[in-house]
Amino acid sequence: MAPSNVKLVYFNGRGRAEQIRWILVQGGAKWEDKRIEFADWPSVKSSTPIGSLPYLESDGQSVATSGAVALYAAREYGLIGCNNLEAALIHMIWECTQDAFNASVKAAFCEDKEKQAEMFKEYFSVSLPKLLKLLAGRLSGGKDWLVGKKVSMADLVTVSLLEQYKDGPGLEAIKAHKGVYELVQRVTALPNIQKWIANRPQTDL
Repeated sequence: MAPSNVKLVYFNGRGRAEQIRWILVQGGAKWEDKRIEFADWPSVKSSTPIGSLPYLESDGQSVATSGAVALYAAREYGLIGCNNLEAALIHMIWECTQDAFNASVKAAFCEDKEKQAEMFKEYFSVSLPKLLKLLAGRLSGGKDWLVGKKVSMADLVTVSLLEQYKDGPGLEAIKAHKGVYELVQRVTALPNIQKWIANRPQTDL
């Protein structure tokens, strides 16, 4: 039975919660997208499960940290693979995607503009290509999906990161790997995801 009273709580931005939103959307969940403005965070921080966002409320319980929430949602909505090995591979890809995501966030929030430029240069020349190489390897031989024979959490979390690159070095890096570029097109064309992208709140991050 699908969980009831599902509510995802995060800031009013994509950030660490967008991957979870994509899992919930693709899984057909009935859920509430609760967003907190950055200015309100100090007053609500103490009321959260562990003092950080995102967290998910489900059936009267709260699950915190983006990884725990993503894995929980993927299991609940059939996006964690067909066996334990596929689940482990999906988790592996999630970990690698978070490494790249964390590098981009660190650069984005760096206040020293000169250092920030260096960090973004390293991200686009090292961190992102490292992730793309892994993804390209998983898609070799004309595979449609990163793990198994159907869309999974692995595809959703990676494309939720990559779809933001509409131009510049990010898009160039993706296009250098035909299979990855086609995966981005394939996932963003899924009806549920396509509708979400078209109607989600527009935010800078």
